[in-house]
Amino acid sequence: MDVTCAVEGCDRPRKTRGWCNTHYERWRRNGDPGSAGDARRRPVTTCSIEGCEKRAKARGLCGTHWSRWRHHGDPTYTERNYGAKRRVRPDGYVDVWLPDHPLAVGGGYVLEHRLVAWNAGLLTEPDSDIHVHHKNEIKHDNGPENLEVMSKGDHHRHHIDEAGYVINQYGIWPVRRNRRTA
Repeated sequence: MDVTCAVEGCDRPRKTRGWCNTHYERWRRNGDPGSAGDARRRPVTTCSIEGCEKRAKARGLCGTHWSRWRHHGDPTYTERNYGAKRRVRPDGYVDVWLPDHPLAVGGGYVLEHRLVAWNAGLLTEPDSDIHVHHKNEIKHDNGPENLEVMSKGDHHRHHIDEAGYVINQYGIWPVRRNRRTA
């Protein structure tokens, strides 16, 4: 009795249906056990983009060109498109691309209302504990007449109404009082 795989050329031990584990799994997944040999080994190819000598990983593209194709629809895309260098964030605030500005955060963007306050002389130091408040509560209305500079604590107190509720972009909830007794 033969104890090797029924696929011609495969010398692995027989397990299920007369096939080795590899051919059985190919049959289970694809309906065909396939031929002998390691199906994982593919010929080494280079990226199909002219001038790129990196190894192809997916769809004939190297990792870099594959990522560009996936994100931009063009594997040769090389420039970041910042448009007018201005974007509206999901929370409603506006960012401006100015990577060398003293107010820029790690990604190179500056909040537009802080930039307007800086240019108008209202904000004089790039301290994150100094807040720039929108007087009319509209986050994208960044005219200098609508902005007011205040400390972090003052800004927090500004968003507490008479009934003791905090009201800001995250919602409305009661202020937690310190329960220490003197």
